[in-house]
Amino acid sequence: MNVQATLAGLVLSLSSVIGHEPDATTLQYPPWDGMESVEQYATRVNLPWRLALDLGNDVSLELVLIPAGKASIGTARPQVSWPAVGMLALGLMGAGTLAVIVFMRAWWWNKPCQWSLGSLLLFIFMVGMAMNGGFACWRIEMAQQRAKYDQIYVGDQDICRPFFMGKYEVTQRQYQQIVGDNPSDNKSPLLPVDMVSWEDAQAFCQAASVKTGRIVRLPNEVEWECACRAGSRTGYYSGDDEEALAQVGWYKRNSGMHMHAVGEKKPNGFGIYDMHGNVYEWCREMPVNRGGSYYEEAPFCRSAYRDRESTTGRELGYGLRVLVEIDQVLPDGGGTGGSTGDRDFTR
Repeated sequence: MNVQATLAGLVLSLSSVIGHEPDATTLQYPPWDGMESVEQYATRVNLPWRLALDLGNDVSLELVLIPAGKASIGTARPQVSWPAVGMLALGLMGAGTLAVIVFMRAWWWNKPCQWSLGSLLLFIFMVGMAMNGGFACWRIEMAQQRAKYDQIYVGDQDICRPFFMGKYEVTQRQYQQIVGDNPSDNKSPLLPVDMVSWEDAQAFCQAASVKTGRIVRLPNEVEWECACRAGSRTGYYSGDDEEALAQVGWYKRNSGMHMHAVGEKKPNGFGIYDMHGNVYEWCREMPVNRGGSYYEEAPFCRSAYRDRESTTGRELGYGLRVLVEIDQVLPDGGGTGGSTGDRDFTR
């Protein structure tokens, strides 16, 4: 008990190490070229492409290597389309002017309104122009509203060093093995744990660090989005529309409004599952979570979407995924270590 308390204190004292920004001149790795597989990249840089942390009682936590390189982060703020505004204005003015001319002519001559074929066709053309311009402006406005909640666009971000990211969201079995408690209402070993606050997630990482001897932590937002996108630049790592999302994530329209076991949908290009939907995932930045959940509509599950909650808030659909850096371990005496290799891993 005293040893565990001492080690837990040691983990807390190493917070500066956990948040360490490496010297890029000494710790840079060759970048991923976007074409080779993660396994091929790992071989090239002499690193294991996956890692399994032994949590005890035949429970392990599997992680995969995220390569160094450039990652597209955030969403560019949609700009006003002046051609669309011009089409809307010209169409409205043209249609309005034609209508006024026809009605004024009828009033002046005290006759019923009559449209010549040419005037009617021109009126229909102007109305169509206004509708097209208005629809384009509406789409930009909707995109601007969604982007207000996205990660601020920073373009291509350099990832100097590879890192290990959880292949799955932390499951209830893994959480209970480390913490000794399962806060989820819908209980099942392979479901992701939820009802976890940001502080709970931090406590899990600290306890897992003591247990395994590796420094386990939450990913920051850049690391999370890099791992999620896997080189993609689309709304979801599988594409831009809801059909693409449905292939890789559980959200409001396909989840039945409940969580699903981890790993049932298709993984992304790095071999990571459920980065879109199922449960929100906490990030190191206090108190940000990413990825959306099983009860959210599609726009809230996009790669760039970010949400905020209090550090102590325990909500349905709020879970976590963890990160392990490639070269950071606790000093001697902490944990049972991790293992790598080609065997099958339990979730």
